[in-house]
Amino acid sequence: MTSKQIIVFLILLFSVFFLSKTYAIHSQECGDVQLVVKISDVIVYGEVVKVETKEVKKGQIYTLVNVKADKYIKGEGRSSIVLKLPGGCIEAYCMGVSGIPIFYVGQKGYLYLSKPQSDDYASHEYYRPVCGYGVVKAPLE
Repeated sequence: MTSKQIIVFLILLFSVFFLSKTYAIHSQECGDVQLVVKISDVIVYGEVVKVETKEVKKGQIYTLVNVKADKYIKGEGRSSIVLKLPGGCIEAYCMGVSGIPIFYVGQKGYLYLSKPQSDDYASHEYYRPVCGYGVVKAPLE
């Protein structure tokens, strides 16, 4: 890595750290735990097993997060699910999106997810976090 790439990476890491502290609540409604549980199509306990970033078009980056679903608390599904999130880093080029949680391999916990309605997501059966919640260590009550 060149010094320029390291600086870009450190700036992104610094930004992500502060963004990750604010993503949990986007609006008053997202602070209502009962509402978050209600609007989630799926609540699953699982482990992040793979995180992969792809550039689908020039300057348009997505991160795919593979989760091994150990137990469905609400809804049902396969033993492995995939989240598709805007943003991520490819080499020295990074795209950050406010309100998007950061995932890393080995995270275990509860995920509050919805099935997106758009064709792009639905055709691939990608899930997305509800209200910007990432992996939550204990169930929301």
